[in-house]
Order: sequence, then structure tokens, then C-alpha cells
Amino acid sequence: MFLDALSFIGLSFIQFNLGKPVELLVLSGLYLIAKGLIFRDFMSFVDMGIGIYILLATLFNIQSFIYYVILVWFAYKISILLIDT
Repeated sequence: MFLDALSFIGLSFIQFNLGKPVELLVLSGLYLIAKGLIFRDFMSFVDMGIGIYILLATLFNIQSFIYYVILVWFAYKISILLIDT
């Protein structure tokens, strides 16, 4: 979950024009894509889509409403993690 949070923080940098930590974003995108390919469940496939979006946002400096959808997704994952523990 830590790496997911780190990915979201990197994406937030692009969304709010706070800088462009390219290394963090590329590694985060690749991590999320690999996670989708390895685990092959619904949540991992959504993460894979987010990883693709992160790579596209990094390359093309995209700022869109999709960021807020991703925010809700990560909040959901955190809430599930907290409920399960």
C-alpha cells in the first residue's frame, strides 16, 4: 500500500503543477502495470489502468478529472485495508 500511496503522491505533483518527479512516476506506473499482470484480479487490473494513466500523464503532462477518480480508488483501497485489520 505504501507504493500505491507513493504513486498517488507523484501523480498529485503533476495534477497540481508542483513539479514532475519523472523517475518516481515512471517507476510507479511500471509497478502498477506489473502488479496487474502478476496478480490478475479486478483490483490489480484497475491498478494497471492507473499505471498506464500515470505513464501517459507523465509523458503528456495530462491534468484531468481522472485524477479524482483515482483519488477515490485509493481511498477505497485504504478503507478496505483498515477494515480488514
